[in-house]
Amino acid sequence: MPQDQEWLHKHLEEFGARRIFFEPTALIGALVNCVSAQTASSTLRDGPFLDPVVRGALLRKVTRDIAAHGLKRHHARLIAHLCRGYPSLPAPKRSACGYCLASLLEVTPPREEERLIRFLLASQHITMRRRAYKHLRGHWSDGHLPTLYRTWLRTTDSEAASVLIQNAPHDWLNEHCQQLAPSADEWSFRRLCIRVGSEVPQLIAALRSVDEISYMYVMTKLGKRVAPAEAREIFERHRHDDRAGLLIWCLGLQGFGEIVADIVRRADEIGHERVALWQQRAGVQPIAAPLDPDTVSDASVEAIWTGARPLSS
Repeated sequence: MPQDQEWLHKHLEEFGARRIFFEPTALIGALVNCVSAQTASSTLRDGPFLDPVVRGALLRKVTRDIAAHGLKRHHARLIAHLCRGYPSLPAPKRSACGYCLASLLEVTPPREEERLIRFLLASQHITMRRRAYKHLRGHWSDGHLPTLYRTWLRTTDSEAASVLIQNAPHDWLNEHCQQLAPSADEWSFRRLCIRVGSEVPQLIAALRSVDEISYMYVMTKLGKRVAPAEAREIFERHRHDDRAGLLIWCLGLQGFGEIVADIVRRADEIGHERVALWQQRAGVQPIAAPLDPDTVSDASVEAIWTGARPLSS
């Protein structure tokens, strides 16, 4: 039979006073699971001020209850209470309140979900807005587009631009891409180019001017082939880059067999050049010649990378 809130508070207080160290998380979870859904919701109203382990146990019970039985009146009252109390909380408690709301957001039905997303997006604190952005990445529907776009116009958050670039309908994105581009981070700008670059070649030109490897990747994803001379020049400029493997992948998919064959012939030379650059940056003595894995001992390899003298055998 479910226990009441007074019963729960009594045992939680006893738990804290005795400082029980035997399976504390499991015991607190079991105590919480003994109370009704209504009691769990009522207790969680004080969520920002609760011990994190207690708060976590209550959240798990409440979210399970919503997922299994839908949003009940006591759940809605809990969400409203947390939203009303948030602005007056001190900073550490705001974080705990935001965590509670974000957890509840994952299981709320569409109508309450939209209200809660609007609350999070309207916050002056970017940490709260980021909770909404994270949710929208995994639970997108085009009905969220107007609210998210208004938020981006107000804040120019790069995370908001990223969600719009990733999820907005193609026609809408084609119309607003030039507006969103300055707020996009590197990954989002590449994604923007892939989604609408065929219709907006200015984006591709802008990407080429700042990152030629990403330019080659985007062109490959769009099924577009660059000129052979341009492809060779780009590889030569970036053959020592950490992303050279991605560039080679692009050359292969674009069908540049002669360029790839030439890279195969020069592979040892280019690899040695790159290792020498890494060593130079690390302040390690450069290698005089490429390593032969069949003749070089493990101690010698370690000495080359660390600058230590190999142990004599």
